This record gives sequence, C-alpha cells and structure tokens, in this order.
Amino acid sequence: MLRSGARHSLAAVAAARRRSSPAVAATTTRSSSLLRSVARDAATLEEAFNAFTNTIVECHARDAVVFTTGIGKSGVVAQRLASSLASISVRSRYIHGCEWMHGELGNLREGDAVVILSHSGETAELLPLPPLFKQSGCAVLTLTGSADSALVRDSDVPMIAPAQDPSECPVPSRSIIAQESIVNALVEQLVETLDDRAAMFRRNHPAGTIGSRFRSSTGARLRPPEQ
Repeated sequence: MLRSGARHSLAAVAAARRRSSPAVAATTTRSSSLLRSVARDAATLEEAFNAFTNTIVECHARDAVVFTTGIGKSGVVAQRLASSLASISVRSRYIHGCEWMHGELGNLREGDAVVILSHSGETAELLPLPPLFKQSGCAVLTLTGSADSALVRDSDVPMIAPAQDPSECPVPSRSIIAQESIVNALVEQLVETLDDRAAMFRRNHPAGTIGSRFRSSTGARLRPPEQ
C-alpha cells in the first residue's frame, strides 16, 4: 500500500499525463475517456511501483548493490536516484549507459539490481544491456514512458510513466517530471520502511539540519512495505 506522500507524487505523474494530451481540451466526451485511461494507468503504475520497491528492499536485505543507468536527461534522473538511495543507506551506484560495455559490467555481482531509465525505452545504447545484466545474475528494472518499448520487453520489473513532451518543444520536460515524481515517491516509500530512520538520518547527514532532528543511535534496516 502506498503512503500518502508517495500517492501525491504518483498523482503528479497522472497530472503530467493529462497535461501532455491535447485531447483533454477537445470535448467533454474525449476528456472523460482520457481521464478513465489515466485512472487505469495509475492502477497499473501502483502495482509496478510496489514491485519496484520490493525488489530494492530485497536487494538491500542481502547487501547487494542497486545500480542506476541512463543517457541524457534520463541519465541525470538516474544519477539523482542513486544519490538518494545512498543517502538512506541503500548501496547504490550510477553508471552512464555508454560505459557498461567498456568494462563497467565487471562491477556486477549476482543478486545486484540495475534500474534503467529511458523515456522512449528505445535508446539504442541501452538496448543491448538487459541480457548482459541478466547473464551476471542481476534483476533488471526499467522506468520508461512506453509499454511497447524494447526495454520493457527485456525487463524483469517494468514501470511505465507515460508523459508526452510537446511536439513544438521536444526538449525533455514533462517526461522528466514524470520520472522525477516516480523517483521521489520511490525514495519516500523506502524511507517509510526503515525500522529506525532517525539513526540512519543522523548517521548519513551529520553536518546537516536533517540529522540534527534525530537522536537515536541504533542501526537502520529496511523492512518490506505494508501490503
């Protein structure tokens, strides 16, 4: 079950999805149809979101590493995800999508997980990677904007966050908002699974105001989210 904050982040994805379609402003009938579609997307997204969360929790429980990867603006979001995971004591590392086939595959160990971010799900440099990750015994998680993409077909745990960037300005914008919303919700959900989040924040943020708010000195571990 999603926490309220995570639900709000997922709602932002649905809002981006609604804004991305010109059909919303066309007619009441077409708008209603689109909104029903968004609702279906949200239900599917929540199911995938829970699978994503559980996979990362299980990875953390066996002290494995969660790698994140991507190219371009999706790569920037992947970097932020790795940084946020590390800040809550989930072992994580970002590797640029172009570096894997030039030696970085040697970082992988059986039981690790790799999260691939690509809005199109068809980024040429990323397409050969899922089979290579699986050969190393790693779970492959994908966050894309298209359910019909090649990356989704090769993923163990796919999550779809559809948001079409405007054709008159194809610079990634709404698609990045959707990805960031998912990342925010994911990290918030993981924080909620901490047995002792106060100790974790104090240990990992000793120089900031975050750590100063907590006083516990015991260890922090993730537990599975509530069903």
